[in-house]
Amino acid sequence: MDVVSGLKFEGKHEEFGCDASILLDDTAAFKGEKNANPNRNSLRGFEVIDTIKTQVEAACPKVVSCADILAIAAREGVFQVGGPTWTVPLGRRDARTASQSAAPTSSLSTLNLHVLRKRPKRRRHDGALGQPHNWPSTFAATCPASGDDANLAPLDVQTPSRFNNNYYVNLVARRGLLTRIRNCLTVDHRCVSEL
Repeated sequence: MDVVSGLKFEGKHEEFGCDASILLDDTAAFKGEKNANPNRNSLRGFEVIDTIKTQVEAACPKVVSCADILAIAAREGVFQVGGPTWTVPLGRRDARTASQSAAPTSSLSTLNLHVLRKRPKRRRHDGALGQPHNWPSTFAATCPASGDDANLAPLDVQTPSRFNNNYYVNLVARRGLLTRIRNCLTVDHRCVSEL
């Protein structure tokens, strides 16, 4: 599920750019987006795309772009963990250069609103969340106080290996893992209304 989450997030990242520039490694000519501050320790699964691209190039050289592979891999990963499928329009072109300044710098509030407005409206969750009242202790082993940005933890502790809306349900119940996103919900009421 970790790689699927990474691919899904990369797919969302590329939704704002659509040229797979996030996949480009740094060269002597430029520093790419992959290691820019907004992306550091947030994206993963690069090796999966590299492997797929190598295999596709061996069978069909210079036909399928990395941007299309990224979009298809994100869709297939979501489907494999029980999420929906969708049509992926093909024909994207790969970037030939990248820039750290091209990395997304929108606030979490703006990005959350962008993503939330694109999904269909659903009924609010009425039932009990079923999470223990001491839910932060769930993260204690994964996110120790002395930890750093390299620690990974599921954003949805109830169903980390399933594609569903529990992440958003937990946010509305003020049980989100990331403080900045929880704060977005208390400070920016547009986020709450979109959820």
